[in-house]
Amino acid sequence: MSAIASFHVLDRSDIARLVAAAQLAAELDARSDLTYEDIVDGGHELPGDTLRLVGRRVADDYGWSGYCMVHLLTYLKEQGVDLFTSEHRAEFDVVNSSFSLTLPITPAHRGFLPQLDPAAHGEEELLRHF
Repeated sequence: MSAIASFHVLDRSDIARLVAAAQLAAELDARSDLTYEDIVDGGHELPGDTLRLVGRRVADDYGWSGYCMVHLLTYLKEQGVDLFTSEHRAEFDVVNSSFSLTLPITPAHRGFLPQLDPAAHGEEELLRHF
């Protein structure tokens, strides 16, 4: 199984729309009487649709496996940079229940900026982790 990372900017006012799309996706996934075509052709707005419709995609060419991003997030969490914690935790728990790992980075995370500086992480330290 592969993993793809993508990055979107989403206005706070659209979080409820993303949550509703995730809830719908979970409901549709739970129904064994529906096919993928029924879902796609049914005019349903799923989480990916919401991000395309109201989000702004950034970093069009990430170019690496999404697993690299997961490992980086794990490494950062071990270093005390917990980007998984958010004031929108409850909403994104719903989103993640049907749309894999979706991580909101908000202005509250600005305090981590010094720890996100690549110069703060030695090559040997990174090699040991990865």
